[in-house]
Amino acid sequence: MNSFFPNFVDMRRELLPKTVALKLAAATLLIATTACSSQSRLERHMAKAEEHFANGDFRAAEIEYKNALQIDSTVAEAPGQLGLIYFEQGRQRLALPLLSQATQIDPENAKFLGPLLSIRSQIEPPEEVWKTAKDLLAKDPANQYALSALQSSAMKLGRADEARSILENLASQGNSAGATTALAMLDASSGNLDAAVAILERAIQIDPSYSLAHLAKANLLWAKKDLEAAEKSFSAASAGTAVKPNIILAHAQFKLQTGNQQDAKAILERVAANYPDFVPGLLARARLFTIEGSTDDALELTKRAEQLDPMSPEIAILASQLDLRVGDAASAINRMKIVTQRYPNFAGGHYALSLALIADDQPLQASSSLLKTLSLQSDHIGAILALSNLEIGQGDFGSAEARLLKAVEIAPDNHQASLLLAKGYALEKNFSKALELYLSLAEKIPNDPALPYQAALVQMELGDSDIARKSLETSLERNPAYIPALEQVLLLDASENNFEIASDRLAPLIKKEPDSAILQFLSGKLALAQNDSQAGIYRLKRALSLDPTLRPASYALAQAFLAVGNLEEAQEILNAVIAANPEDLEAIFSLGNLYEESSDYTTAMEHYNTVLNIDSNHYKALNNLAYLLSNESGDIEGAYSMALRARELAPNDPAVADTLGWIAYLRGDFAFARDLLLESSKKMEAPLIFYHLAKVYVALDMIAEAKTTLEGAISLGLPDEEADDAKALIQNL
Repeated sequence: MNSFFPNFVDMRRELLPKTVALKLAAATLLIATTACSSQSRLERHMAKAEEHFANGDFRAAEIEYKNALQIDSTVAEAPGQLGLIYFEQGRQRLALPLLSQATQIDPENAKFLGPLLSIRSQIEPPEEVWKTAKDLLAKDPANQYALSALQSSAMKLGRADEARSILENLASQGNSAGATTALAMLDASSGNLDAAVAILERAIQIDPSYSLAHLAKANLLWAKKDLEAAEKSFSAASAGTAVKPNIILAHAQFKLQTGNQQDAKAILERVAANYPDFVPGLLARARLFTIEGSTDDALELTKRAEQLDPMSPEIAILASQLDLRVGDAASAINRMKIVTQRYPNFAGGHYALSLALIADDQPLQASSSLLKTLSLQSDHIGAILALSNLEIGQGDFGSAEARLLKAVEIAPDNHQASLLLAKGYALEKNFSKALELYLSLAEKIPNDPALPYQAALVQMELGDSDIARKSLETSLERNPAYIPALEQVLLLDASENNFEIASDRLAPLIKKEPDSAILQFLSGKLALAQNDSQAGIYRLKRALSLDPTLRPASYALAQAFLAVGNLEEAQEILNAVIAANPEDLEAIFSLGNLYEESSDYTTAMEHYNTVLNIDSNHYKALNNLAYLLSNESGDIEGAYSMALRARELAPNDPAVADTLGWIAYLRGDFAFARDLLLESSKKMEAPLIFYHLAKVYVALDMIAEAKTTLEGAISLGLPDEEADDAKALIQNL
């Protein structure tokens, strides 16, 4: 048989043409050579990559691992190490697929499984995280990522006792600082901070260099408000050369949030020098630049972060915030719409979109985004506050109140919720509740001048001017240059003719800041209150030369020009303000006031109607229009309806009470008119109020009161027409 069938290989060689045989031989050699060449190139790139990785040169290592992946994607080390680089740099979305690929190739490699679990624990159901953490701890009992994931998932699943048993067993077997730290965090998550700190001290005794134990202790001490001890623990956590940048970053955040901005900046610069591509560090520095007002530097760092991690929603959020800072709401909206389309279940993206929509004056769309945020994360404090603020602005305090009470319960130390509640109660005329909150907050935040000032405004609404003055003085003790309180106390001083006291308040502030537009404005107002028109106009002009956008100074200057009979210049000032902002309600209202003062009642009413078309609740426009309708148009019932609405909106304003009282007199409701005008006259000594009250006394046949009140009105300086009528009435009484 062997003789019958010759050697097949030999026969094939004989049958093949010589050229073909030569080509096959060459191809075989080429394949072998190529395989050898690819393998050697792979080994060369991997060797270089590992050397760069070991030296901390992640940029060079990244390039070499990418080169290795192009040659052979089936070697776990290449995608795994590249994933670790991205993980260490905070580029989690880039790390996730690479670490997944590495663990599919090598399912037992704990070096990659730990970081992969750390990422997945943020996005996967807690049940899966729990199971994976237990499996990984069986392979690697000291794996810090698995220990942390076990502890956090246990709290979500209500398995603290089971987790404690596992961790205690691990700690007893290997005296593990990591397991002991995880045990401490179980206690911390249950609210037992003192016990947690004690356990962490035990972990530190086991391994004094275990930075995660120091970091956990620092955060717990911070929560306990022991800032000095927290600082020591943060310093211990971030000491040494092998500390991860996220731990150093935590120290910087502590410094920043406890008011030590310069130290925070120095720490962040250290992170930048040692870890130039650490994305969270870039973002932290960008935020710090934003706080400092260095928007260009913040933008540059944000762009660098975007280049490193283009899919990161957190970077997009910061970029949108910077867009808003430079007034580009449209870019912020577009940027965040992309994020919400890409990550529809990311609450932070919807919240950032809502802020951009608010900035672009789109409240309905913003409300929709905020509701979406809360549907994804019901305890999102920022969304609760923003939505409540919108609802309060839209007059829906009922919905806002429920949310804000929940926010106070969730985050009792977040005072913004209480502030919004106080604001809402004040708008609802529930002044007692508003005052209670403002006074409580003023005690909790002893250095904030705004809180006693807000309390003073409520106290004035309640008619307690003496107590309000004390609150204003408290505000100015906290900050003598706090303008809102200063302006209010100057108004009180002027109303009581305490001009010398008022001048003494302003003088040292102006001496310190002679180029302060707002101080020049207040000085001008004070001069006008003393009937010194020349000084008042000069100072108001000075204020506007320092800040042409200071609209209250424009309004006051227009009124000052009107007072000296210069109607044309007064109108010119207000028309310039309206030209810059056609919906400037105060400018339109003030211009209407000018026309009323100059007896052009038709044009005045047109301006008041324009104000009400923009804001139907502008009580001053309602009040003035009601007065003109009753006196000039004879529309008593229409005037009465408007005056009632103004009274509802401003129940403690003496001018509003005077208008409603006068219209009630014209309607023949003398008792109601008397009550209103008496109330008004006690709050403000104005000749027309006294004149109106006297007319009511005459109608009620209260002759003695009428005569005394008429004499008082004349002495205060009644306009000529009303003065002649008052004198005639006195003669006829």
